[in-house]
Amino acid sequence: MQIRRRGLTLRVLLTCAAASCVATTTAVAQASSYGQTYLAAPYNWAFRDRFPQVDALFNAFDYGHAIQYETLWRQPGAPAAVLDGERFDFITRKLLRNPPKVALDESAIGPNWVKLAPEIAQMFEWAHLFHRQLYDIWSDDRLNPAQRDAQVARVLRYYQSRHDLAFSAKPKNMNLMEGQPYSLAFRKRFPKYNGLIWSYHWLQMTLYEALMASPDPLERKQNVAAVVTRFWTLLDGGADSLPSVMPMSAAIAPSKPATSMCSQTPARLTVTCLIRGSRARVATSIRLSSSTFSARPMPSSGLSWLYSGAKAALERT
Repeated sequence: MQIRRRGLTLRVLLTCAAASCVATTTAVAQASSYGQTYLAAPYNWAFRDRFPQVDALFNAFDYGHAIQYETLWRQPGAPAAVLDGERFDFITRKLLRNPPKVALDESAIGPNWVKLAPEIAQMFEWAHLFHRQLYDIWSDDRLNPAQRDAQVARVLRYYQSRHDLAFSAKPKNMNLMEGQPYSLAFRKRFPKYNGLIWSYHWLQMTLYEALMASPDPLERKQNVAAVVTRFWTLLDGGADSLPSVMPMSAAIAPSKPATSMCSQTPARLTVTCLIRGSRARVATSIRLSSSTFSARPMPSSGLSWLYSGAKAALERT
């Protein structure tokens, strides 16, 4: 009897296990996305190892974005003082001065906005991983230029392999950002916080230029230090020194494979020739980008662009 009961129990367990397996497989098949991390590579964490303070700033940036979305969702009628006052002061005076050393869980900072738009939250996270892995490639002193190019192409393929999360590579015109009913709304209502977000983007893009400007590790360190110093100057100068228009990569990070090039900067700025491998190149980029901030009324809401890009990518899949 005991043997028969054990046999019955075993059959029941096997049946339940099979049913569970089928249910799990079905759930996975129906899921639109799943967790994924860095592409395995020997250069992972190279940027964090060489530039820990800058890497920590990225964690603080993630907080700034998440609390922004959460505030707008939970308090749609919030007065300007909420983001331009309380949140802005905390981030610029405390958080950025002592940034967290580990990446933050965005769903813990902004649980309601993540529940509202989980696909977009995952798209942002996937893009963040991609960006950080690119910094790692350009920070690893063991890689020569050809190896870096090959690894960048490999990481890009890995990023684009997630059709459910990768942003569309299709070029967008400015009407996508400027021609919508909601365009300019955030910038007009929260100009200080908007400038803070754009200063994040300025630093992130200019860091690429700093890392790519020279094959020499010491020069790259000096370049990164120069960029970070300029970032602190923007923050310490108050609201008037923050970007008033969205920094554009063509102006502040114009690197191309050629050994020399000329980059056409925005209106009222001159054409400047940039020589690869020169610290002067990075200094020039910093000057150009700071001038670009008030050169002309270019793109407005970076957030509108991000959400529009997310929507376009979702519609494409």
